[in-house]
Amino acid sequence: MLAALVARRGHRRTPANLAILVDDRWRFSAEGTAGGWLDVCLKGIRGAAERYGYTADELLLEGDLRRWRNPDRVLAARGVRGLLVLPFLDDAVSPPALDWERHAVVTVGNPASMGMRWHRAGTDAFAAMDLVCDQLKARGVRRAGLVQCWDIEKRLRFEGLGALSKEWHLPSPELDWVRPHLPVSLTRAGFLGWFKEQRPEVVITQGDDVLDWLRAARVRVPEDVGVVLLNRDFSAHADAAGICKHMDQVGECAVELMHSQILRGEMGAPAVSREMLVRPHWVEGSTLRARNPGN
Repeated sequence: MLAALVARRGHRRTPANLAILVDDRWRFSAEGTAGGWLDVCLKGIRGAAERYGYTADELLLEGDLRRWRNPDRVLAARGVRGLLVLPFLDDAVSPPALDWERHAVVTVGNPASMGMRWHRAGTDAFAAMDLVCDQLKARGVRRAGLVQCWDIEKRLRFEGLGALSKEWHLPSPELDWVRPHLPVSLTRAGFLGWFKEQRPEVVITQGDDVLDWLRAARVRVPEDVGVVLLNRDFSAHADAAGICKHMDQVGECAVELMHSQILRGEMGAPAVSREMLVRPHWVEGSTLRARNPGN
């Protein structure tokens, strides 16, 4: 109540700190290096936290929380009232043993292993694939295939697959069915086998490996096949066509959700969870042929 009163009187500082819970393994992966999604997301979180008057400290699940004998006491001593939970690398890690009811909680993206439905900020995966479909149809593409690890697509709640599939059920479909490649583990041999069998005009994927595998197999991109990257803003291929997810904006939205909870004094799992989704945008690139004239 005091925090809400202070905010209404025009002061931006609130008597609380935020903790950003990060899976340690991201720090040792390509995605966690400088310029990767993690650093961009953290930049957005910290910028928004500063505007609202919070401090936001990064805490590693293993390096920090699990080595503390009583993490709840440490968080309380630091004045932490809000927990921002970033995605875990996979289901091999479980949420830390905390008294979650003592904190406001917001998940960022789609954290694995979180059984409870917390408030969430993330990218709109369905809208991202919708954008891709519109771009492909404007280029006269007929056969497009999704290549994605099963766990990633599951974490995205199959929204990309759903948006692509709905194209084949429209009254006048412009895209033909190509069986998606959704293996548990994405490998070069498995992908190239699928590619030779299905022969898509365009491959839609999350990672850089697919583009590297095609070029190593002497498949010309985009002359023989086009490639669209769903995570283009963090790709090593700066010239690729694809989707920009705005992970800095996702981090800012997470803090906004957190701020509203703290002002209302809401702690623990909500009766009804809310989501704040950031709409991605399309980026042109050399891995996809140009749009048809007039489209």
